Amino acid sequence: MSKLLERMVQNKIETRRAKEILSKYKKARWVGRGRHSVVLKSGDLAIKIEKDVPDFKGASKDEAYFLNRLNKYGIGPKYRGYSNKLRYVRYDYVKGKFLIDFLKEADERKIRKIIKICLEKAFKMDLLKINKTEFHKPLKHVLIHKNDAKFIDFERCHYTTNPKNVSQLISFFFKNKNTAKILKNYKKNISNETFQKVLKSLNLD
Repeated sequence: MSKLLERMVQNKIETRRAKEILSKYKKARWVGRGRHSVVLKSGDLAIKIEKDVPDFKGASKDEAYFLNRLNKYGIGPKYRGYSNKLRYVRYDYVKGKFLIDFLKEADERKIRKIIKICLEKAFKMDLLKINKTEFHKPLKHVLIHKNDAKFIDFERCHYTTNPKNVSQLISFFFKNKNTAKILKNYKKNISNETFQKVLKSLNLD
């Protein structure tokens, strides 16, 4: 058993399925793991594989749906396909730093620029009524590369009449501000007008 196959099996990918995936991506290498999946890199592609855990069944299908849905808005990496049989999603591998590392290293000007980009993308998701539940702590759900931000991990997204993407990110980035007051009108009426007022109140306009 190869080291990569062994690692996949240790991370709850059934042996037969892992072997079949690796037969398609012979030069794949390990990237990382999350709660619901493991990620490999093959050339310029990321291969995100759903774990064989009953509670996670369908996670890769949901990921593929929302990633594809959001692609036209430049929110996530470029979607390249989904295997229903082997339960994995393909998308362009995103180079860059996780938000957690970017915030430690970048200067204030760059940080504020990225915060604005994140909020603009979150606003698009709010308009689409698609909620990404992890934005209360997005440190490993945002990748920064060449002055842009890409959101990743969409398996827990869902439609809702009360999306909280912008409000969650603002609460995270501006912990010491009275964000409830800033967001009051925005939450009542999610629109470009109320969003621009939010940016202005945060000196991000």
